[in-house]
Amino acid sequence: MKIFKRIGSKILDILFPKHIKCVFCGEELNENAVFDTCELCFKTLPFITKPCARCGVQTKGDYSDVCFACFNTNRNFVQAKSVFDYSDKVVSVVHKFKYNSKHYLAEPIVSYISAVFNDWDFTPNLVCEVPMHKAKLKKRKVNHGTILATMFANTFNLKYLPLCEKIKDNPSQASLKFVQRKENVKGVYAINKQFANEVKGKSVLIVDDVITTCSTIDELSKVLLEAGADSVYAISFAHTNLENEES
Repeated sequence: MKIFKRIGSKILDILFPKHIKCVFCGEELNENAVFDTCELCFKTLPFITKPCARCGVQTKGDYSDVCFACFNTNRNFVQAKSVFDYSDKVVSVVHKFKYNSKHYLAEPIVSYISAVFNDWDFTPNLVCEVPMHKAKLKKRKVNHGTILATMFANTFNLKYLPLCEKIKDNPSQASLKFVQRKENVKGVYAINKQFANEVKGKSVLIVDDVITTCSTIDELSKVLLEAGADSVYAISFAHTNLENEES
């Protein structure tokens, strides 16, 4: 059976070769490409250049090094970082990866996340993802967060574990306002009892595709800290800027 999977993988590589076209615009790549991104897209992508010192969202950076939300909210995580503002072509790549089964996009996504992590003076003991409820996992077949977290952990030779589980199938965060999102995730996560002892005294990094209001990673951080984690951090491919809504 394994040999058929290997042969099937090789056939797919021939039919749909990687590293040929830009993942953002579809144009053919040349020697100036970075992370499967053409030179033009790389120059115009919405990189976060003035991140909030706490949650990593893009800020105006005029008066404070933290965003309005972090200034007025106690966070359970120490710090979060993201690569891009969740806009323009970045949205399209995330949607293709999550909803159109373009799993090959995990490689460039993790490459960008890894580049930001390389500049972070922090090394976690454990890496985990945002868990998905069993009902949703059955429908989607795969937790895309698990793909990113395991690939990221392997890149840096870090230990990955599914430390948390989702115990309530709450409504999607996508259509909810800022305050509603915070209430929506309360009590929906729990520590995975299989790894309850692993987390004690450890620093944990949550790897995610998109951070929106920080409600999810903050609730996960609370669960991990209550289970004995020493500290919790988060990193993502993109971060939605809801500064106007939150203020």
